[in-house]
Amino acid sequence: NDVPKIMIEPGRCLVAESGIIESEVVLVSKKDYEDNRRWVYLDIGRFGGLAETEAEAIKYKILPVNKTNKSVKKVSVVGPICESADYFDKNFEYDLDESELLVICSSGAYGFSMSSNYNARLKPPEVMIKEGKAHLIRKRETFEDLISNELNLK
Repeated sequence: NDVPKIMIEPGRCLVAESGIIESEVVLVSKKDYEDNRRWVYLDIGRFGGLAETEAEAIKYKILPVNKTNKSVKKVSVVGPICESADYFDKNFEYDLDESELLVICSSGAYGFSMSSNYNARLKPPEVMIKEGKAHLIRKRETFEDLISNELNLK
């Protein structure tokens, strides 16, 4: 049978638009840093499903869930890991407060498959929207899940 088979990998080009990541602001710096801006820390970083290296980092569109007015002063939006590649936007146009929610758009390409437990971070849950209803399709990882494969060597 000489019929050729065609295989494709539905990566970023085909499915990126199908997903968003919702993130919460967990900390806002109390002072301006050397770059003359405040830093806004999220509860998810690039290792939570957006694991590109800094050199190939994609510029994601980030939007606040509730704020509509842009601020005069820009802020840096970063992940929770002390790592230079764990940033999203160094010129974000909204001044945010702790507990506010953001959405990171066009993040549906790899999601959970690209997330890691780097720096002992827990993997986020996944929710699928089908026919207008939210369905939990993967639960949030717990600390017990994280250490479940550890061996107790006595």
